[in-house]
Amino acid sequence: ALWPALVAVGVIDMSATASYLAAIAVGPLAIAAILASLYPVITTILAALFLRERVTRVHALGIAAAGAAVALIAGSSVL
Repeated sequence: ALWPALVAVGVIDMSATASYLAAIAVGPLAIAAILASLYPVITTILAALFLRERVTRVHALGIAAAGAAVALIAGSSVL
């Protein structure tokens, strides 16, 4: 009964790895590494959405700061 979920997790994991490899091939490694290090934010958001985990104020501030960091990196003209 868990096979569809396991396959989905595997496909998502392989897609993430392929995306990371494409990012480091196209752009600077420093930016790709910084953005890849934000994966705990996605885990926290998914846990809140699907498992109804509580997001504390500290977590919410961290998520907002990570979002601001991504926006600043994306808007940077140094790329």
